[in-house]
Amino acid sequence: MNSITVLTLCASLAAQSGTPPKKLDSDTVAIVNGVKLSRADFHKFLEQQLGSAYLQQFISNYLVETEAKRLDVSLAPGDVENRLEQYMVNVAARYGGDQKKFFEEIQRSGTDPEAWKESIRTRFRIEALCEQIVRKNRKVSEEELKAAFERTYGEGGTKQVVRHILLSTNLLAPKYKDRFSEEEFYKTIEKVQAEAKERAQAFLARIQGGEDFAKVALESDDFTAQKGGDLGEAWQNRYGEEFDKAAGALKVGETTGPVKSNIGWHVIQAQPADFDEKYQVRQILILSDAGTPGRAEAKKRAEGILERAKMGEDFAQLAREFSDDRDSKEKGGELPPFGKGEKVAAIENAVAALQKDQIAPLVETDFGFHIIQLKDKVRTPRGDKKRIAHVLVSTQYWKVRENKLKPMVEDEARKRAEAVLQELRAGKDFNEICQKESDEVFTKATGGLLENYTRHRVSPEFHEAILKLKGGDISGLIKTPHGYHIAKVDQVVQTNFEDVRQALTQQESDKPATPLEMQNLRQELERKATIEK
Repeated sequence: MNSITVLTLCASLAAQSGTPPKKLDSDTVAIVNGVKLSRADFHKFLEQQLGSAYLQQFISNYLVETEAKRLDVSLAPGDVENRLEQYMVNVAARYGGDQKKFFEEIQRSGTDPEAWKESIRTRFRIEALCEQIVRKNRKVSEEELKAAFERTYGEGGTKQVVRHILLSTNLLAPKYKDRFSEEEFYKTIEKVQAEAKERAQAFLARIQGGEDFAKVALESDDFTAQKGGDLGEAWQNRYGEEFDKAAGALKVGETTGPVKSNIGWHVIQAQPADFDEKYQVRQILILSDAGTPGRAEAKKRAEGILERAKMGEDFAQLAREFSDDRDSKEKGGELPPFGKGEKVAAIENAVAALQKDQIAPLVETDFGFHIIQLKDKVRTPRGDKKRIAHVLVSTQYWKVRENKLKPMVEDEARKRAEAVLQELRAGKDFNEICQKESDEVFTKATGGLLENYTRHRVSPEFHEAILKLKGGDISGLIKTPHGYHIAKVDQVVQTNFEDVRQALTQQESDKPATPLEMQNLRQELERKATIEK
């Protein structure tokens, strides 16, 4: 290994070894009891102690420096020193902001402050060069440009200036904090238990009457509600002995309940652990090959049909009228049952997330746009191995409170929203009403203005309503998980993608380099280099 390599390997140790008390010749690192310790022996010791990690770091730094020279990349004056200064502020914060205390501390551990700072400068210099190289080499793809266009100028170049008034249904809001206290809960605990058991019995009756278990489980108070109540095969030791005993006695396909646990009442079903699953779906297909000029128009057409289906129009009739799938349109869009691996991933993933009779968000494939409704999931068991699913009616305070107050709070918020909407339609000033009535603390002072509005910052229900409004329009009531909203679109600004392509390309090219990009740069430089050790 040459002397430059070893000197670099020593850079870290220099920060720990301090500076020699006097100037020595170039072949000596120290004189101990009159005996000279050679630099060669010291280098050998360092290589044994530090291994290959520091050598790898040195090679990587050298490649970065070389690439920076090749690309004529330079750093802004003061860049490294500014980074060092900020780093020192952060380090000194651990010492009450006193840098002197920090340097006294590292001196006591045998580290020379100037050597330490030099090693940090080296680190920041390489880091800064990496960032500059990444920016210079960065190629912005068409996909990245279009994503940036949407973030900056709105979907399809349509950017709305939006205001809203929120009438909250959040039970944690101060206005509701005193309703149904914990003390009141414990005073009525017997009634709570009786009502919970009765509700569980009603769930059991629906399931025994033929209603789909997963659909009933959507009303469960448990976190598994959206998974059809599924607890999988590891269901033991979760809800106590009584639950385990009842679940253990079930055969695949059997249901029992209500079963009491320390958190509530359960309806339990044993389901096959291994099964073949087939989906029965209806589809409306709007054909449009990827990359063709009419793709955007086809998507718009499909979105319109999807909206009509979601609003309750007969799906089969819509399929007969609009679908481009000749094999299924006359059957109301009905496809032959299919299982995993039989359709493209986009369709399978969309269907897997649906409950019976639900309609999926628009699915895009290379063939076009698919509007899909799940008619049924048919599971054929394989063997006797079982998994357990359950529906829970909770008797825990926080959930009982939610179940008790939610309908009341929802009704109050809706009535308040209706009254506000009536005032707005009578000509009252939106900003003034917002500041008076809105429960949205972050925007009410600015008249409900949602700065830099994009669909990514709001719920789907809210954005769907906004898309139907023109400049100056006020919406009806928009229900979201947060409550009831009334929105106003101040103006709609249209931007053409080609008009801003160059500016967006520059904007994306100049973005700060990410740690992953810098890591990839180092790996790529090492991959291309010829390295012998």
